[in-house]
Amino acid sequence: VAGSMSITDYNLICAAIKESGFEIIEVISDMAGGVDSLAVKYAEQFNIPSKSFPPTGTIYLTLTQ
Repeated sequence: VAGSMSITDYNLICAAIKESGFEIIEVISDMAGGVDSLAVKYAEQFNIPSKSFPPTGTIYLTLTQ
């Protein structure tokens, strides 16, 4: 489960997971807000194992041509 930090509608996440057809067997989160935290809530509600890994630093992406 991955998505925007600006999504805060738990029912939307539940519907998206259901519509995906995927069987969620574990949730891995970086503890960000939005979809990550809602996915952890989903895991708790449906007794799905979850693991949280807080960010350890800032990652910079440099694009070169």
